[in-house]
Amino acid sequence: MFFKKVIIEIDGGIHALQIEYDQIREAILMEMGYKIIRFKNEDVLNNWKKLRKI
Repeated sequence: MFFKKVIIEIDGGIHALQIEYDQIREAILMEMGYKIIRFKNEDVLNNWKKLRKI
């Protein structure tokens, strides 16, 4: 069985306050082999039907 290392991040209002932290965290996770997919909070709330096709 094959498992992919995928992390789904939903960026809300607080994201703007912690951009540097998120960049460092993302770099570490990518080094560990994770793929990070980011969505904006507004898109999840307003366009979830479109996003679920991704």
